[in-house]
Parts: sequence; C-alpha cells; structure tokens
Amino acid sequence: MIITILFYLLTFAILFAIVYTLYKSIWYAVKWIVFRTNLSALTKDGVKITWHRKPIQMVFRQKGQFDLTIDTRRNTYHIAILTSISTHSRWNVMKGKTHYYFEVRRPKKIFYNVNVHSGNNSEMSYDYLKEERFSLSQLALEENKPSRENEKKILLVYPPPKNLTYTDHQVNYLKSGSAVCGYEVFYLKALLNEIC
Repeated sequence: MIITILFYLLTFAILFAIVYTLYKSIWYAVKWIVFRTNLSALTKDGVKITWHRKPIQMVFRQKGQFDLTIDTRRNTYHIAILTSISTHSRWNVMKGKTHYYFEVRRPKKIFYNVNVHSGNNSEMSYDYLKEERFSLSQLALEENKPSRENEKKILLVYPPPKNLTYTDHQVNYLKSGSAVCGYEVFYLKALLNEIC
C-alpha cells in the first residue's frame, strides 16, 4: 500500500516537472518572439538593427557580449542582453576581483532556514539567506568608454526579473537608467521610449 502511494507520488512529481519545464520553455520562446517583434517595429521609423548573435547564443552562451546594435539618427546603442528563464527571482550583477558576474538567485522553496534577526544585519542579508543560487555566469563587459559621443553601451534586462541588484561592497537595487561598468541599465519598455 505504502509503496503504491509512493509510486503515484513519484509519478505525479515527474509528470509535473515535465509539464512545468515545457510550459516555461514555451513561455520563454514567446517572450523572445515578442522581444524581436517590438524591435522590428522600430525599423519602420528608419532605425537600423544589426544582430550580432542568435537568440539561442544570447541565452546559453557567455553573457555581457554585445548582442545587437541599434542605429538611430541621433545615437548608436550597443546592447548586451541580460536574460534568464527564471524571472520570479533576484538577478544580481556582481563585481569580482577581475571580472563581473551575473547571478540568478531564487527563494528557497523546499528547505526553509530560520534566521535569527540581530540589529547588526540589513534586511538584504536576511533576504540573501532565504535564497539559493539558480545560476552563475561570468559577464564579458567591456570597461572602455565608447569611442564617439553619440554611442551608448546598454545592458538590457529582459524579461524583467522580480528584483535586479548590483553587488560591489554593498548591495544596491538597479532600475532603468542606473550605471554599471560604463553601461546604462534598461528594461525593454524604457529602451523603446529612449529610442523613439
């Protein structure tokens, strides 16, 4: 009897994991279609878009490289896309000794640790203890400044996560217009407003 129940529970858990993975994959693919459609609509206004990498490379290869360039009459935008399938999480850009890193942290759901609050720790430190690392990758950010005045380096965050932070000596929240390593951080809607 117990073995039968365990078998059904295990079967249900495996089927749920498969269905959820398929759902998230389809959702993520649709998000990329919407992204490309929004950018393609800009070309009607005389904007030139040059893609440097395919979407599959943006997702699975090194992050921080320039994925596309957008040329308008006023400015040239060199865009590196920061992306992850896990959007109900905190995305964190970290500065290491020699490199920058992109970390995705999700709330712990299976195991919950009781954290004793003391007056010395910030709220962010308690949030950090309630999270687990989903992924960590090195960012290939170019620290040199653009060669011309009308060129901008953009770190485009898509799709938007629950929170976006930057960690150097302390943790700071990032929003559209924030600066990281000579890059301006933008969400898609803010970038489209900037270009139009």
